Amino acid sequence: MGDRAVARLMANAGIVRNRLKIEAAIGNARAFLAVQDAHGSFAAYIWGFINQRPIQNSWTSLAELPASTPLAEAVSRDSRSAASGSSGRRSSTPTCRPPAWSTTIS
Repeated sequence: MGDRAVARLMANAGIVRNRLKIEAAIGNARAFLAVQDAHGSFAAYIWGFINQRPIQNSWTSLAELPASTPLAEAVSRDSRSAASGSSGRRSSTPTCRPPAWSTTIS
């Protein structure tokens, strides 16, 4: 998407019309597609962090949930390093900075 597409989106009353948010959404989409190209799918990328094996946590209450986990930190670190252009697990480099996943992956 180029400047014309961004201008068209800026004129769309059905969405939040903030240029930075629009450009971030476009960048995030590019990053997602880069992950798919490099790994076959986003799922394959995420499963690669845990050797294709599900994690079964044994927490019994929300109070036990950690704010972050080593897995979340690893995914966050990898996605940020790939987005910034430094070496990461991915062979292609997205053009945006992904969200801080370290507080959402358990």
